[in-house]
Amino acid sequence: MTVSERTLSDFLQHSGRVLPDLDIGEVLLRRRDGEDLVLMTRGQSEALGTVLRVFVAAVNGDEAGAEAVLPWLAFLSPSDRQECLQELGRVAAAAVASGRLSHLRDTLYEWEATGLAAWDEQRNRERAGYAEDDSIPLERPSS
Repeated sequence: MTVSERTLSDFLQHSGRVLPDLDIGEVLLRRRDGEDLVLMTRGQSEALGTVLRVFVAAVNGDEAGAEAVLPWLAFLSPSDRQECLQELGRVAAAAVASGRLSHLRDTLYEWEATGLAAWDEQRNRERAGYAEDDSIPLERPSS
């Protein structure tokens, strides 16, 4: 399912009316004389490709492969890593079914930010003079 459907002619003549729909997700462009086209942003396309590569690695039991695709996964605790992969799976399925690929892109970005924040926290703890009570609890993206 796509967020919006238009004709290719409509897109070519009035792209300014169609492009705002891309902020939400993919747009299906119907063609009379050929296969329909799907229009999406680069970020949405990259999020789909990234999640697909992670799941191929995960299905094959290759945790190192998943971390090669998403290096910041290594900074998450084992329970957060599991939660991240489960949430990405749920959001990916819903985003593809609904055409709302922006949700997948945003979820991927939120987990990356969480992983990098965990890495910063880990590096701070290794610093001399670090006080345990200076830390700020992190909210998880699914919270």
